[in-house]
Order: sequence, then structure tokens, then C-alpha cells
Amino acid sequence: MKLKFHPEVKDDINNLDGSVKPRLKSTLNKIKKSPELGKPLGNKRKISR
Repeated sequence: MKLKFHPEVKDDINNLDGSVKPRLKSTLNKIKKSPELGKPLGNKRKISR
């Protein structure tokens, strides 16, 4: 599975504290291997109006 990100995410990740980056990488790898581990996005019906 390939994860897709908004183009601005790269800048946001680069601005993170160095201690957070390894945790983020680990979490993203876990979600990439087992997508069911991620939280559901929820109902966005009200947003799209």
C-alpha cells in the first residue's frame, strides 16, 4: 500500500522536532503495513455542503 499526502505535508514534517520524526515514521510504516490500525476519518457529510 502506498500512502498519499497533501503537498504541504513535506514542509510540515521537515518543521517537526527531531524527536518526533522517528515516531511519525514508525507510525506511518505501521499504518502502511496494516491500514486497519489507522483511525477512521469519520463522517464528512456536513463539511461538503
